[in-house]
Amino acid sequence: MANYCGRDHLADAIESVLAQTLTDFELIVVDDRSPDDSVSVIQGYAERDPRVRLIALQENLGPAGARNRGFDVATGDWIAIVDNDDLIHPSRLAFLLDAALADQADIVADDLLIFNDRSPGITTMLPEAADAPFWVDAAGFIRSNVIYAPRPSLGFCKPMIRRQALGALRYDETLRIGEDADLLLRLVVAGRTFRIYPELLYFYRKHSASISHRFSEDDSRRLIDVEQRLMREHARLGADVVAAHRERLASLERAAAFAMLVAGLKARSPAAVLGAVRAAPAALWLLRLPLKAALKRRLGAWKRPPALQTEQPGILVLSRQRIAGATNGSSAYLISIARFLRQHGYRVSYLSPSPTTFGRWPFLRVVDETRSAFDAFVVRGSVRVGSYLLVRDPKVWLRACLSVAEDLLLRVRILARRRMASAPYAVSQPLTRQDCLFLARQGRQGNDAMLLDYAFLASARPYVLRPDARSLIVMHDLFSSRVARFDKASAQDSVALLDADQEYALLAQSDGVVAIQSAEAEAVRARLPDQPVILAPMAVSVVAEPAPGQDGTLLFVGSNTAPNVIGMQWFLASVWPTIRARHPTATLQIAGSVARSLSSLPEGATCLGVVPDLAPLYREAGVVISPLTVGSGLKIKLIEAMGFGKAIVATSTTVEGVETLVEGAVVVADEAATFAVAVCDLLTATARRTHLAREALAVARSSFAAEACYGPLLPALFPNRETRRPGLSAETTGGLTG
Repeated sequence: MANYCGRDHLADAIESVLAQTLTDFELIVVDDRSPDDSVSVIQGYAERDPRVRLIALQENLGPAGARNRGFDVATGDWIAIVDNDDLIHPSRLAFLLDAALADQADIVADDLLIFNDRSPGITTMLPEAADAPFWVDAAGFIRSNVIYAPRPSLGFCKPMIRRQALGALRYDETLRIGEDADLLLRLVVAGRTFRIYPELLYFYRKHSASISHRFSEDDSRRLIDVEQRLMREHARLGADVVAAHRERLASLERAAAFAMLVAGLKARSPAAVLGAVRAAPAALWLLRLPLKAALKRRLGAWKRPPALQTEQPGILVLSRQRIAGATNGSSAYLISIARFLRQHGYRVSYLSPSPTTFGRWPFLRVVDETRSAFDAFVVRGSVRVGSYLLVRDPKVWLRACLSVAEDLLLRVRILARRRMASAPYAVSQPLTRQDCLFLARQGRQGNDAMLLDYAFLASARPYVLRPDARSLIVMHDLFSSRVARFDKASAQDSVALLDADQEYALLAQSDGVVAIQSAEAEAVRARLPDQPVILAPMAVSVVAEPAPGQDGTLLFVGSNTAPNVIGMQWFLASVWPTIRARHPTATLQIAGSVARSLSSLPEGATCLGVVPDLAPLYREAGVVISPLTVGSGLKIKLIEAMGFGKAIVATSTTVEGVETLVEGAVVVADEAATFAVAVCDLLTATARRTHLAREALAVARSSFAAEACYGPLLPALFPNRETRRPGLSAETTGGLTG
């Protein structure tokens, strides 16, 4: 990393390198005799991290000379170039190293995500539709660097070079710009293999001080001299290479004339303008570029919604959950957190980078519960029509129609089993290139902190291009802990699984982790001792009085996830027959999307499907059951039932992480026989149910109030801001947009 007067962005650049998932590296920062306090910034990092090495030059050599001094002292097998005002993705070095070794390349590079702090627009080095890696030869590389050409300029890429392949080759220190392209060309001509990948892992910052975007006449003349020399030297490489050099040379001559033309126009010198036009008449045509850019800026400003004018700090919730209200535990948890933050005066925006959020249905209704939690609700690939988000992709609509047809055929028994594959588990899907570009375009404005919904979105954080914004991962579950539990139960989980190394590597890529229960919080603290962990159990609204409900009635509420399905299958097969034998009139109501996976229900059991208002069901039920045998995280429906003041029978899996809190308030039983006995003892015992309901309600009030659960999030997101007290309610922070 060469540095000259990089104080404004240097710390962010260094931080992005130190955050790499590949940890075996040295960061050589060569300061090119900066007059600002850059050296003290670098020294501070070097004192805290032995991987950082400062080389302070005694004279200014320019970027090429500074990098050459870094090359001379580098000891690694590979050398990666990172500029002092840019950022790199945490996975960049690991990805490029793996790719280089797999493809046996001497030089590798990725695509550039090019951004400007003062503008929301972004561009890329490669075409936006790029989807495959490719080898670079000499002629192709030269042509890619034709000045002011429509095709991507590969000379701007930031390569990683095998040190042995670099050998004695160095940057040309006479060049102030174009030195990267010059070195890469000489390496390729020398027989080094060069491969470029479409992954967007390098974030290239454009600003007024960027050397590479100040193209003067003198710079052009130096590059012309170099190009003429290279064309002579490369004549032996064949006609295609020479022709490519001629194309680039002609473009450099036009660029030099254009620089003269612009200088003449600025100086209002007709003689200079005429001289430039005589030297290269095509330079006149290049005037379209600044005119086009100015027109594009004006049109962009006209089309773009006005900048958000608010004193409210913004919190961006990055998520791929299909949130249609509090219809499942994870949605209820996220809505609860967002509502708390809004009530404390923060502007909270939901942003999903992926259309997979919609799942199998091509529409999503933004219900009142969602409106109460989020000021804005945006999903990529959708359009807002009233209170609905509709998918733009017609293929999604077609799949939905086929899915409905399949459901009908199954219902009338024409089909014996489903033929269509289930929609992918959106939460865990890898980010696509279009997802990343969407985040870069949509994520920056008005957002001062981030909540990443599930660890899988850790890789999304850098694409928001706000290294100053703190981020917390809302963990929900410790996924790696589920593997052994599902294996023990000989069951298939409904979510993507991570091994421990993968999961903790993701959790380490944020400024903190939000754990929903204490056991998982302690597990993360033990594995990541330097990572802040905030324990934030699900807050719950509570009823005024306990509700013992009606004799002989049971209720289960759950979504269509593997733990719920497995738990209910066990209950219906092993527990329900015993209960019905003792209480033949007992009834069981099953609410939630779990009903889709339960067929051939025994007598007395009824599936209600998704119910818009659960309050009447909770009020009437005598006993709420939670017979989970596998799973992780906090079982949110347990806390919900406690808030409704209910008598509850649950397994130890259900109460994991809150065992001490719920002792005496929830009946815990793990064996089929004991679970059946516990339920039967309560079905006709109104006084006993009332006692348990009162205890459960008391625990919900004391331990699961919103302030107690979510208060610690505020200083974690904004450590330098005074904690806001409730002032701006959900009703006074404006309408929801999309």
